[in-house]
Amino acid sequence: MCNTKWGTWLHRITRQRTSRSIANKIGVSHTTVQRWVERGVPVQTAWDLTVRFRGDPIETLVLLGRIRPEDVPGLNYTELVKYAPADALTQELHSRTVTVLRAHPDIDLQKKFAELEGYQERPARM
Repeated sequence: MCNTKWGTWLHRITRQRTSRSIANKIGVSHTTVQRWVERGVPVQTAWDLTVRFRGDPIETLVLLGRIRPEDVPGLNYTELVKYAPADALTQELHSRTVTVLRAHPDIDLQKKFAELEGYQERPARM
């Protein structure tokens, strides 16, 4: 087992015992995992792994330094959105939009946008 905070997190979230088995499970090289253990996991990668392995988003956000441990007791899960990486939020919004549009191909997006408060149709550029 590893005694760095990121090493411990990687072992726990992937449920793997060795760095090599972590690397095999997530599809990266052993040296990449070793680098993450020593220097930390990149923000987007940590978030992606949290989602993929159904990890605790609060723990990940604390490790990433986006929230402080002392803020956790009063934190509401609906407030997590403001601390999540922007790329992850954009990806999630895109995924949900595509899912809805595939399930409801009859949705008129122009009409939906027009219904939004403050929306003004822009003239097409020529």
